Amino acid sequence: MEETTNQKLQQLNISYNANEDRLLFKVSAGGHLEYRLWFTRRFTRILLKLLMEKMNAYGGVDTIAVSEDTQQAIKKGAFEKKYIKLDEPEYPLGEAGITPTKMKVSELPNKSLNVQFMNNANKGMNLNMDKKMLFMMHNLLIQGLARAEWNLNLEQSLAANARNVH
Repeated sequence: MEETTNQKLQQLNISYNANEDRLLFKVSAGGHLEYRLWFTRRFTRILLKLLMEKMNAYGGVDTIAVSEDTQQAIKKGAFEKKYIKLDEPEYPLGEAGITPTKMKVSELPNKSLNVQFMNNANKGMNLNMDKKMLFMMHNLLIQGLARAEWNLNLEQSLAANARNVH
């Protein structure tokens, strides 16, 4: 299992590939490392549900959006910066990347989540997500879904998640 930590994270990007009908999630981490994961509709739906559940546990999307950490990231251009191609990148998961089929999720002592994205051969990467990162990842997914036009009935699922908060 490859390891990435938030200290090494430089950039995240999600784009839609019509030929593959999948979302390509790229993570630039430390030096010249680029991880590539292909998200299917099924996997995207599961990931989005996980993100929504965890954000709801922190008070919901709106609460996280107005938090000081998130606002600082937005002011620094977190959503406006273009993904910068690395010079001579190294691909720990191969240049083509992998298609994760499962996630293992655990809570860290600092209340952040550790998410392991893995394929059937248990090859993958770890991503630590605090509240701000949950919000950023959620927004990247929503943007990717808009480009994919997958019509996952997001409004219904988001409303259902909001109703199911305990």
